[in-house]
Amino acid sequence: MKKLIYTVHDDHIEFLEYPFSCASVCANNKLNAANIVEATDKFFAPPAVRTTAGELIFVPFLAEEGKGGENEKLPAFYARNNIPVRKVTDVWGIINDPFLDTVHSEDYYERGYALLEKCGISRSECNALREEVGARMLAYNSILWDWVHLGLNDVLNASCGLFLGEKHRLSDADFEEFYWRAMAIALKGF
Repeated sequence: MKKLIYTVHDDHIEFLEYPFSCASVCANNKLNAANIVEATDKFFAPPAVRTTAGELIFVPFLAEEGKGGENEKLPAFYARNNIPVRKVTDVWGIINDPFLDTVHSEDYYERGYALLEKCGISRSECNALREEVGARMLAYNSILWDWVHLGLNDVLNASCGLFLGEKHRLSDADFEEFYWRAMAIALKGF
């Protein structure tokens, strides 16, 4: 699997490597500011930008040892290009809650269902998604042991078979279909 490496320029972000080969930035390695609708705030993990094509492209913290990361250039890039930064509901974070290495109260899960309902995701749709991704998310998190957050990036990594090998890896065609469906679901949080 490829790492995620990007460079911030005046009017575009150049992606030197991106982990999901079906992502639009893999075609020409460049995302123009004009194609960015908005950016997520620092509480969306990892941070991302929403494109005019209906896709979230991740722009997480990247730093060389002892130096600041490219992400430090993002606030100026957003300001220069009039890209708003918004707080969004991390719907995949809520959908993936049961796969965390922790246990929450029923009230906690009910609040999650209520938040998803506000985003247009019914309880039955949430449960169907949990059923669909559950085996691979549990296998994925059996390696990570994350007890705080599993979001869109995690469900995509698990679907690519990161840490899991072939047993839970989707075929390239199935992954591409899932990638765009997962994006549409994530965008309901906007």
